[in-house]
Amino acid sequence: MRPQDYSYFKVKVKHTEQIIDFLAMEEFNRFLTSHHIKTVFQVVNDDEKITHFSVTHKGGIIRQDNLNYNTIEDYYSSKHNGFSNAHEFYESKEMGYEKYEDYKMVLEGGITDKEVLTTMKKNGFVKGFEQLSILNNEAAKACKNAHELYVFAKGKGFELFDEFFTASEGGFKDATIYRAAHDKGFDKAIDFEDAQKRGFFNHQDWVFGNEMGFRNHKEGMVYLDLNIVDAPDCTIDQKLVISFIAKLEQGKKASINKLYDLFVKEKETYRYEDNGEMPKWFTTSIESKEDLAKFLLHNELANNYGHYDVEGEFFEVLKIHKRKVVIDGSNVAHNSNGDKNSKPSVKNMMLLVDFLIKKGFEEITIIADASLKHKLEDKQDLPNLEKKVTYLESPAERAADNFLISTVKSSHCLFVSNDTYRDWKLRDPWTAQNIDYYRLSFMVKENEIIMPDLEG
Repeated sequence: MRPQDYSYFKVKVKHTEQIIDFLAMEEFNRFLTSHHIKTVFQVVNDDEKITHFSVTHKGGIIRQDNLNYNTIEDYYSSKHNGFSNAHEFYESKEMGYEKYEDYKMVLEGGITDKEVLTTMKKNGFVKGFEQLSILNNEAAKACKNAHELYVFAKGKGFELFDEFFTASEGGFKDATIYRAAHDKGFDKAIDFEDAQKRGFFNHQDWVFGNEMGFRNHKEGMVYLDLNIVDAPDCTIDQKLVISFIAKLEQGKKASINKLYDLFVKEKETYRYEDNGEMPKWFTTSIESKEDLAKFLLHNELANNYGHYDVEGEFFEVLKIHKRKVVIDGSNVAHNSNGDKNSKPSVKNMMLLVDFLIKKGFEEITIIADASLKHKLEDKQDLPNLEKKVTYLESPAERAADNFLISTVKSSHCLFVSNDTYRDWKLRDPWTAQNIDYYRLSFMVKENEIIMPDLEG
């Protein structure tokens, strides 16, 4: 029973024959409540120290040992907040803490700043300390209380217990590493460390790499570069054939013996040096010259780059103008004839398109940034260009380069641009090794196109 509000008066008991002592504060309080007594005497000794709470009743004195509490309300407040005695209750109150658990934590943890405890509670370390034992890690073994846990976690860069706990469950010991791993989709330190060691950039790539059996990210890039060829029914070695015949010199004839030797040589570059085995993902179907000849004769993709003569046993590469060509619209439009202050124009693109058509090219596509049309000095002529060729814009805020490179990779088409794509070469092995095979440079001079690769 919670106490009512009492009025207290300090007194000394000189002499009385009728004194009744209660044995429990709760019973004393119940008596006061049942008799509607609100005035309580605080009995003091010669040292002016309170020893009892008392009231007068029917000519006698009824009292209760105060248990070192100043008021009955203090006694109940102490019990309610977890204290076992008055000394701890009043010491805690003087320190500014109401709960025994806070008082205990302050003493055990050596906390001198009340704001620290406030932060610990707010960020979950007080309640979180109870969960620590299930981790069985360095923190669980080193931290004996919530404050030690807070200091430990903060030293590792964690401000919130939930983040610290999640990271610890995953085996992470440092907030910076955990956040970097988390941003890349990893929730276990051992997986993140393995991915970093093998060069994978994110969890998705790492999982795919493990499923495919890639030793590292570089091998995965090799696989993706081969599979960029849009030929779902082809084995990897057939896609390899497509890749190298796409780079053969135009109009030339290559014997099946030469092509097979080239194929075997190219295939061997994929074999592991340490054990001499081929990657598990490298599927094969070409085991002989006859298999290669049959593929060159009947495969639709192979026929896009040339024709296999059965009687002559050679592959004749198509003339260059029979190839598909993609134009870097932004690069061509900005060609300045040496004038750095000139604006991009439809005129430049139209000159190049007309030049290519005269050279016999039929499948021409322009890919440009979405922002280009707003910069063109003669944008009113853009509809006329779109009547002659396929004109594609990259999505807003996405560079056209991504789509240009992707198109060249997937179709092995020709590519008109004066951009050397140096940045792409640094981060994309396929571009570094292959883009210059397909890129055609040009010059606009006095309303004419000069393109050395198409001369002769």
